[in-house]
Amino acid sequence: MAEQTDLWKFSKENPLEMDFPIIKLQDHEDVAEEAVLTSLRRAISRISTLQAHDGHWPGDYGGPMFLLPGLNKDGGWGLHIEGTSTMFGTALTYVILRLLGEGSDGGDGALEKGYLECLTGLVTILCPQKCDYCHTSSQHIQDIAMLHVNLCGHSRCNSRCLKVLNMLCCWIEEPNSEAFKLHLPRVSDYLWVAEDGMKMQGHNGSQLWDTAFTVQAIISTNLSEEFGPTLKKAHEFVKNTQVLDDCPGDLNSWYRHISKGAWPFSTADHGWPVSDCTAEGLKTALLLSKISPEIVGDQIDGRKLYDAFNVIVSLMNQNGGFATYELTRSYAWLEQTAETISKRYGSWSICFTYGIWFGVKGLVAAGRTYESSCCIQKASNFLLSKQLASGGWGESYLSCQDKVYTNLEGNRTHAVNTGWAMLALIDAGQEIMGVFNRNCMASYSAYRNIFPIWALGEYRSRVLCPKNN
Repeated sequence: MAEQTDLWKFSKENPLEMDFPIIKLQDHEDVAEEAVLTSLRRAISRISTLQAHDGHWPGDYGGPMFLLPGLNKDGGWGLHIEGTSTMFGTALTYVILRLLGEGSDGGDGALEKGYLECLTGLVTILCPQKCDYCHTSSQHIQDIAMLHVNLCGHSRCNSRCLKVLNMLCCWIEEPNSEAFKLHLPRVSDYLWVAEDGMKMQGHNGSQLWDTAFTVQAIISTNLSEEFGPTLKKAHEFVKNTQVLDDCPGDLNSWYRHISKGAWPFSTADHGWPVSDCTAEGLKTALLLSKISPEIVGDQIDGRKLYDAFNVIVSLMNQNGGFATYELTRSYAWLEQTAETISKRYGSWSICFTYGIWFGVKGLVAAGRTYESSCCIQKASNFLLSKQLASGGWGESYLSCQDKVYTNLEGNRTHAVNTGWAMLALIDAGQEIMGVFNRNCMASYSAYRNIFPIWALGEYRSRVLCPKNN
């Protein structure tokens, strides 16, 4: 179980020089290179103290309240920590609390409020409709299902939901089975204790994802030699997290994709291949290979880089896009329906600032420029049109829900949105946070440390001092 106090412990175990002044610019004051450099050294020193012994950065990746809910002010429970109460969240949590032994008046009146919330939202009851059942026996279906569950294993569960459901299936099949017992010690992998209580994380963390971004952010500053020990530890974690083998057995029988060479979202034990995580792991390994081994350690074996490339290209769908976990294989009408509801914006973080940054970065990597690409021009103009009077950007989670760019309440700026917008505009040649499935917010606590460093690093090396770079 990871805890907020672990970050304090790491800061004590990794003492670094922090004697840097705090830089505060006055209105209309020019941004000098020395001010940016001082801020970067201060920020990287701080994030280096939060690095774990194996090289990754621990962080909170909670948020969805159906995993481990928290009570809203209105007396109900919602889908995520930013959202209002919902019928689904309130009903689910009410039942769970009653099963755990809470009385109808328990929780200082919280359950009574939740019960009333359910009654208020209850409009109709849908009766089960008659349906035709297939002729396959229920025992045969159960046997097939358990084969899939056991193939997944106790640590290779793709998400927090699968972890719980697979564990429950093993318990139903045999409460004293070895499979169920192996699940128990891994439950703590999914829990995180922070200043606002204990939460269940999405996956068993976001270790590889956050580490890959942090390394790229530090390298962008051109301060790699100064922070060599930090990068060296992170390099070892990246190398040790790559998946080295495919799953056993006939992959086609289990609808599983190849995984040898991939990087997962979190840890090697998690082991599930993800296209964008593999891409970020590969980019990070390539960037580190350009730095002296005396500073960051030996580079990854070239054959493993090839394996990563192989996984990425194997996940390209027929339409030219890349799947996240597995290739599209549903019916054509279903694919067409899905396409109409997934217009291009960031579906894993908030939201247009995040999606545009990745889009522009990809187009630039493919050889497009601001002058040659109308897409990059439109993206740049869109971001500039959303810049606030203070100079920053602040995008609300409502952008994901409503699919319309929405500022934070009070037109507040946010360091992460500002970082994404700056990175996109710099990549486009203009000199100048989390969600999943578009409507359920998730906490990426590490982002507030990563992306301001990355944006300032790119600003220093590509705008203030491009010749030095």
